[in-house]
Amino acid sequence: MTHPVAPPPAESQQGPSPEGAVPPPPPIPGHPGEQKKSGKARILGIVGTILVVLVVIGLKTGLRSVFDSDPLKDAAAGTCVTDTPKAEDTEIVPCGDAKAAFTVAGRVDDVSKAKIDANPNGELCAAYPTAEYTLWSSEEYLLCLAPNKK
Repeated sequence: MTHPVAPPPAESQQGPSPEGAVPPPPPIPGHPGEQKKSGKARILGIVGTILVVLVVIGLKTGLRSVFDSDPLKDAAAGTCVTDTPKAEDTEIVPCGDAKAAFTVAGRVDDVSKAKIDANPNGELCAAYPTAEYTLWSSEEYLLCLAPNKK
């Protein structure tokens, strides 16, 4: 007597599976993991990522420093500047100019805000005896200023 033999199991679309392995479930229609991005969508994603990185860098470094340079970065002894309460608003001008209120008697580099606060009486400009005023820049330098004698 012969017994009927069961047909071999059908192979899945991914090929034969090893003994005991469970084949993966079929893809879910409309599932985002199964959709491939078009070339345009991939480029837009890359451009978007680059823009986000640039914005973060701009916020970290300060947009002012990216778009506006320090107006006093070239101020040295003998340079004349305008009279404003903030370094970023002060400009270098010719000493004969009507707006030239001060002459730079000297410049002290690498001066932090903490160092300014620790020396409130102008000790940092003691090497420049004609200096009567100081102007500190957030770029960490101090200008020792004397009245401009036009």
